[in-house]
Amino acid sequence: MNFVSFVADLPMTPHEDIGQPTSLDAAFFDDTGAPRLLVECKLVEREFGSCSVFAGGDCPGRNPLGALDQCYLHHIGRTYWRRMAEHGIAEVLSGQAVCPFTSYYQFFRELLFALEKGATFAVLSDRRSAVFEGPGGWRLVAFMKSLLPPDLRNRAVSLCIQDLVTVIEASGRHADWIQDFREKYGLQEQQN
Repeated sequence: MNFVSFVADLPMTPHEDIGQPTSLDAAFFDDTGAPRLLVECKLVEREFGSCSVFAGGDCPGRNPLGALDQCYLHHIGRTYWRRMAEHGIAEVLSGQAVCPFTSYYQFFRELLFALEKGATFAVLSDRRSAVFEGPGGWRLVAFMKSLLPPDLRNRAVSLCIQDLVTVIEASGRHADWIQDFREKYGLQEQQN
């Protein structure tokens, strides 16, 4: 894979507002220039957020599957629900009472973007996060994967910043910044 690049250079999905493109933190491209791994970093944030309509109090949060005309995002031409149906996600979510965009908007939006690009979606988090790693090995990404059809579950992965730093150090590369990175994110106690 080629070096990391910001996803801002990737074309948006149809019907995304120019001011609100799908925004991931990093992308890894193959030798043909196609994105293969799209990364969302959750080193400080503790959630995947909700759609602005629900957050603004203009949506009751009910799952609109079966009555998509009740979803404002669908009404204004966003293709999230159509793409969820195309990938089999809507079928899995159809039994849920609550709309997945009330709490997991960013996860599904970025996952759908990755799927459309033929890439894998990764969430990079800190092992110390109670939200993303949690006691007893429970992880929010593992829960999110349980909401996907079995054939898509390997297209959403969880990465740990501590493991990434260990791999970077073992590579013998990036000695010019890896120590500063450890200090910035308080990873000193894990250093050998």
